[in-house]
Amino acid sequence: MKWKIINPTKKGKYLVETKTTMGTIRRLEATYTPDEKEPTKGSWGFTNQTFVRWLDETQTQTVMVAIPVDPYHNSRKVCELIQNEIYDSTLALRERLIEELEIEVDNESELPLIYDLNYFMDECNDQEFNLENYFISYVQIVIK
Repeated sequence: MKWKIINPTKKGKYLVETKTTMGTIRRLEATYTPDEKEPTKGSWGFTNQTFVRWLDETQTQTVMVAIPVDPYHNSRKVCELIQNEIYDSTLALRERLIEELEIEVDNESELPLIYDLNYFMDECNDQEFNLENYFISYVQIVIK
């Protein structure tokens, strides 16, 4: 779960923090109705308060990404770029990596490795994974 300051895009009830005219911060459940043209420009179901942030309760799973140092010139930069980002699927993550690392579709021999967190820890603890050849990052994948 993560607090967000940009409005959600879907109608629903959310846990939000608001600020009263006297400056008191309150947490309450509120309904959000998105605007038809710009979903993040919708309205909240409370009055006499200012919206502060809402709690995104989307369930995610942490996965580890290992990008080979060679043949990529920007492995570390890409690891820092994707760190703790949320992806709708492993396929979406893979597509982003192909784009950022400029991997040609027909040459997928050195693709970054994507590991479940528990499996990655086991591989490292059993000393079966050579960390010297990779830059490591982690991302969140939405559980559907």
